[in-house]
Amino acid sequence: MQLWCSRLAFSFAVLLSNSFLYFAFLYPNREKIKLQWEIIISTVTAALVGLTFSPWLIKGDIKIINGAITGDLGFLMPIFSLYLPAFIILSLIILVWKLFKYHGIIRTRIWYTALGFAFFMVPTIITNLILPIFFQNFSYNNLGPIFSLPMVATIAYVIIRHRFMSVRQAVARLVTYSFLIVSLSAIYATGVSLATYFIVQNPDSKGNILVIVLFAVAITFSFQPLRDFFERATNRVFFRHHYDENRLLYTLALIMSSSLRLDELGRNLLHKLLEEMHINCGALILANGRHILHISHEGYKCQPEFSATDLREMTGLGAITIFEELSESRLKKIMRKFEIHAIVPLKTRKKRDNILILGEKLSGESYSDQDLRVFEVFAPTAAVAIANTLSVEQIIQLDELKSEFITVVSHQLRTPLSVARWNFELLLEGAFGRLSPKVKDISQNTYHALMDLNRGLNNLMIALEIEEGKIVLKYDEVDFNKEIVGEALTSLTKEINAKKIKISKKLSFSGAFFMDRHKILETVESLITNAIEYSPKGSTIEISTAAREENGRQELLFSISDQGIGVGAAHREFIFQKFFRGEEAKQTSPNGFGLSLFIAKALIYLHQGHIWLVNKSVEDGPGAEFRFSLPVKKEKSLQLNKD
Repeated sequence: MQLWCSRLAFSFAVLLSNSFLYFAFLYPNREKIKLQWEIIISTVTAALVGLTFSPWLIKGDIKIINGAITGDLGFLMPIFSLYLPAFIILSLIILVWKLFKYHGIIRTRIWYTALGFAFFMVPTIITNLILPIFFQNFSYNNLGPIFSLPMVATIAYVIIRHRFMSVRQAVARLVTYSFLIVSLSAIYATGVSLATYFIVQNPDSKGNILVIVLFAVAITFSFQPLRDFFERATNRVFFRHHYDENRLLYTLALIMSSSLRLDELGRNLLHKLLEEMHINCGALILANGRHILHISHEGYKCQPEFSATDLREMTGLGAITIFEELSESRLKKIMRKFEIHAIVPLKTRKKRDNILILGEKLSGESYSDQDLRVFEVFAPTAAVAIANTLSVEQIIQLDELKSEFITVVSHQLRTPLSVARWNFELLLEGAFGRLSPKVKDISQNTYHALMDLNRGLNNLMIALEIEEGKIVLKYDEVDFNKEIVGEALTSLTKEINAKKIKISKKLSFSGAFFMDRHKILETVESLITNAIEYSPKGSTIEISTAAREENGRQELLFSISDQGIGVGAAHREFIFQKFFRGEEAKQTSPNGFGLSLFIAKALIYLHQGHIWLVNKSVEDGPGAEFRFSLPVKKEKSLQLNKD
């Protein structure tokens, strides 16, 4: 019996050394081993385990003399005694190499694992192989099991302290099935006993067999519900702060893709992380060297204040840093001072000073492997999102500065323009005496140029109001044909007569409805002005109105068609964009801001209408045709632009 126990001990030694080598190859990222190497390792392991039970390794005559185990060893024992240390040394060399390859918690786990295994295997090999085989000294054989205690203690420490090979899942399932087995056994034993005693009463009857069968069927059907119940119960204990990491990462990605302002991005990301991971506080810090450019925080009573030295220590990190894994250092003192338990660098190629700092988990536990996986995936994506948001912020700031500049310039120019316009109007009306034809012609050209500039400045101000959402629609009941089309043509009589334009009207729409009279009049005047501006002398402009029903609502359809330069196919999709002017338009009329159609579209859309450019065929002739539709509202309302 002693002989076979000794052989069994050597077989376990083979399995242990080979398994440790396999572990050294695989950990931490389960690197793939080529199939041929797996076959070689498995074959060698199986062969050596088989040899341990042969007389070639241990012949027999295992005795215990003075408490020491002695025996007659086979001719393979010297080779075996070299094989085991070789495998152990090779495993330790691989782990030492990985110590230099990895950092942070992975490096810590490898260090403690290698140390614990070395504490166990090195003394064991010396006392159980080298001394007995080469020196015939069996006095220390019994010390072998004692050397396993440092390994067990070290591995237990790294499991508990550094979450090495987390056994929480295994423990949870073990508890689940333990409760399940106990419950089913209790139900079966109690049920069968009670049924036999109170119902069947004759243990030898066929009824007893029937009761047993019925309870077996009941247990079969109750197994799954009971297992689900105990799994939910144990999950609430072992995974009370568990979360779905894929769902969390997806939610964070949605936040990053939908947030354009830095405050909103930082606030929403922090809130989601702290909520899902159950963390008491956190902050997103954007820095430039020793200066903080932006900080978003949640859970702190007041914004944390970091010195330049503190900031440099934290932003200089190259990997995720956990407080519990740090040795005593200046960084650990800083983290202790501000109650920081995790620092996640958010680095891009161009920006390396952004960090996410997180406080303690509400459960009091350290950050888990799941948390670290989330950080590793989240960090590079968040770094890019922050960089993009900063770019958007700069564009928005430039746009705001541009808008402010245009507003200031427009207001500053309006007063002298108004004075000049009034003076030229008085001059042309003869208030200062009769003008010679030449002076009058020059004065008229100047006056028209001033009016164009004034109209352009007004359009600039309207465009800014549209972008800032400041347009207010004031509805009145309006006769469209008379008060809009009629007044627009009347106000443009001079321009129409100057180019001898013929106006063809077909106004079949009748009746009045509610609209912002001033805004729609401005839109129609703008469309007619463009038609006059870009049409040749003596041409015809066709204007029509009609009633139609579209998608169940009554609408007015307005159309204006000219015989001018038209709109090129390449420019059609841009025609309603701000500041856009086609090449033909620039050549025909160099002056202009390219805002009239942008404003017209915005005002029509604010009325819940639509405006579009009609694609004219060759048979329709030259020119452009614009149309817009307006809902026929029979009641007064007030609408604000909230876009």
